[in-house]
Amino acid sequence: MTYCSRNWPRALRLHHLAAISRTLREFAYLCGRMKFEQYRISEELKRSLEDLGFKKPTDIQYKAIPSILKGDDVLAIAQTGTGKTAAFAIPVLQLMQQRHRSQRTRGEVKCLVMVPTRELAIQIADVFKQLGKYTP
Repeated sequence: MTYCSRNWPRALRLHHLAAISRTLREFAYLCGRMKFEQYRISEELKRSLEDLGFKKPTDIQYKAIPSILKGDDVLAIAQTGTGKTAAFAIPVLQLMQQRHRSQRTRGEVKCLVMVPTRELAIQIADVFKQLGKYTP
């Protein structure tokens, strides 16, 4: 068993603790305990997710949502039907909602999603509308 020695440099200790934290989150996910209600997202988004029947995040959602909420850039590839759109729509809506509450701005472009086809743009817009149904 490894431990985190006080003699280690601070950066190494923090890296070690971050790795342990990631492992525990992955373990919780694999055990089926991670649910959308545990994410730090608004009650309005949680209500939309509940209405849509989303209980637990898919693998791509589990990995992408926390990183996007932290402001990290994410590049992800996953099969069709795995929830990629929700994986970026949920944190984008959360961040937009936080910004809306703090800045009180209206009529500005908040998010731009670029896709290769009109049909995909319509599908993604529908997901954003469904997820953002209860948001301001």
